[in-house]
Formats: sequence, structure tokens, C-alpha cells
Amino acid sequence: MTLLVDLPGGHAYAPLFLAQTGTPAPAPTPLPADAQPSAWGSFVPLLMIVGVFFLFMAPQMKRNKEQQKLLASLKPGDDVV
Repeated sequence: MTLLVDLPGGHAYAPLFLAQTGTPAPAPTPLPADAQPSAWGSFVPLLMIVGVFFLFMAPQMKRNKEQQKLLASLKPGDDVV
């Protein structure tokens, strides 16, 4: 069965296919043993977050720590350039 749907803009149509056969969908076939998803795939986002931390946040934290140390070492009457 094909159903034509109005798209935004009002002048184009896109086919939308609906399957209404009344039979249940076939069970998904399992992947072969060599095609199973790797457990390392779940660590990729974690590694990206750690990488962003070390590229951007850690150097900034180091600079802030050095600046606080410098400000703490100042005494009244010191010349600041």
C-alpha cells in the first residue's frame, strides 16, 4: 500500500510504504560469531570524553593553579606589570 504525504512547502509528495499483511514480522537472524559487535565500541565515547579533558580542560586548570599561586605570592607594594 502506498500513501502520498504532503511535505513542508505544500508542493512535493513522498511515498510512504505501509506493510499491512497481517502476518508477524520474521524473527531477527543472529549475527555470525565473527560479526558480533566488539565490546571496545562502548569505550569509544568514554575515550573521547577523556581526550577532550586532557586537550582542553587540564591545561586550563594548570594555568589557573599557576595564576592563583602567583596572586597568593604577591605582597602589598609589589609592582605588577
